[in-house]
Amino acid sequence: PLRAELEARAAALGLASRVVFLRALSHEEVRAEMRRATALVLTSRYEGLSHTLLEAMALELPVAATAVGGNTELLGAGTAARGLS
Repeated sequence: PLRAELEARAAALGLASRVVFLRALSHEEVRAEMRRATALVLTSRYEGLSHTLLEAMALELPVAATAVGGNTELLGAGTAARGLS
């Protein structure tokens, strides 16, 4: 529902050529995109235990995430992980 607003915000910030907005993806498509990624950034303000973060770490993808919920415990266990406040 917020796609148009987010695309406009990316354009206004001069980031349109660097940000890709994807359609809804299957689990396998998500995994393929994660493998292609340089890093994963999770900016959630609320997390219980993020499956996205767990999957990224399982694929040995560098992650940066907000220090909320279970993220702090997960990031503390990884050697290349970092929590952002």
